[in-house]
Amino acid sequence: SPRPLQPEVNAAPRLFRPDLVALLTLIFFGYAAASYAVGGWIFTYATRMQLFDETSAAYLTSVYWGALTVGRLVSIPLAARLKPNRILLIDILGALAFSALMALLPGSPLALVVGTAGLGFFLATIFPTTMSLAGRVLAINGKVTSIFSSGSSLGTLFVPWLVGQYFESVGPQVLTTLLMVDLGVALGVYALLTRKIKQVEGFSQGSVGQ
Repeated sequence: SPRPLQPEVNAAPRLFRPDLVALLTLIFFGYAAASYAVGGWIFTYATRMQLFDETSAAYLTSVYWGALTVGRLVSIPLAARLKPNRILLIDILGALAFSALMALLPGSPLALVVGTAGLGFFLATIFPTTMSLAGRVLAINGKVTSIFSSGSSLGTLFVPWLVGQYFESVGPQVLTTLLMVDLGVALGVYALLTRKIKQVEGFSQGSVGQ
């Protein structure tokens, strides 16, 4: 007689897990915070640091959004070759490295251009990659999606607002400092998230084997 079908290894974890939802929401928060902080403040940062005039700073903003678009186009073939967790790690590390470049060389127009473009490129794929990763370990429904959206919305509001609060009193470099803090926290959350996912997958494989 034919053997009964075995359940897929990833079937068990696809439940509502508050710990995974919370960690994934923090990733969405960190992405939105960094993305909108750069997009909203890079013009003012460039002019206040006296690195570019207003016309050139406007072009710099276009460089950021252009790099974001290119990054999303490049992510399409990458998604077929690399696992979402690997792409997400590359994204966070890349964005962190380019924000560090801007912070370490605050008086360099070249570092600002390269850093802005690099941030746009690596931030571009964090949202879709995180959503893809979430779909592998959770049952995505309206409740989960609304939580993710709330996390993203809070990110778009909180960190850009925080930059504005300290832009005058601390100085324009508060932008790069907060970017590094935000992305550094995102990297720590990623490490914890991957650990949790491995635990869930290990439990799933053990359940299937019984």
